[in-house]
Amino acid sequence: MNTALKQTNAFEAELETVVKRLQTLIIKNAKSGYLFSLNAEERIKFAPDLYNGLIDALNNSGYQELVAKLLAQDKDLIAEIRSIRGANGLPTSFSKTSTEVFNAFRNMELAQFEDIQEGFARSLHQELMHFALTGVSEDVFIQTIYDRLESGFKRYARTYAITSRAQFIQQVQDEAAKNYDGELFWEYVGPEDDRMRDACIEGMAKRYFTNEERIDFELATAEERAWNCRHTFEQISKQDYEVNNNGR
Repeated sequence: MNTALKQTNAFEAELETVVKRLQTLIIKNAKSGYLFSLNAEERIKFAPDLYNGLIDALNNSGYQELVAKLLAQDKDLIAEIRSIRGANGLPTSFSKTSTEVFNAFRNMELAQFEDIQEGFARSLHQELMHFALTGVSEDVFIQTIYDRLESGFKRYARTYAITSRAQFIQQVQDEAAKNYDGELFWEYVGPEDDRMRDACIEGMAKRYFTNEERIDFELATAEERAWNCRHTFEQISKQDYEVNNNGR
């Protein structure tokens, strides 16, 4: 899925800007909240205001706008899937229920991205309160914020962006398959590189699946493929399955 790859690459690039902006805003908030003061009473007095400043920093970082931009591109994934299915001789039609499923999935995507933001805010707030009680140098604080953003906020947002694209693609493929009159056959598709998990290496090695084989594979590998998996099952015709699976 070239479109999905372009979307996640663009998201990751813009996320770097968001993270840098967020770091700047958090540090500015800490300074205005007297977090670096040598006076413990002064730090503690203004500590409750740090959380509100943290939320303001997140709201002004551009994260929410970046997420909205990504989810607005779901329609581009649907268009690409239609094109690929058409090239494979497969019709694509969706029911009213399918549309409701897509809308529900987008709401779930948005909620997950919001959870990442809120989880980061809760975790960092605890650290800010600890610093307010014990004191912290500006250099140590800046390094701490950088580490939390890199290993937590940015990592989780990037991971879910990849996960959400693959899951939405699979959702669209599956909804189209529900309206297909015939046997279902699948090709396991995605990048082949050193980031592949064992389950995906196994899936790419087999590559072509009957519907029953797909169900068995997904049950056996569900936990391993739950997050950050870039591979999906793409419906193919019976003829393509038989031609490509010959001799395997």
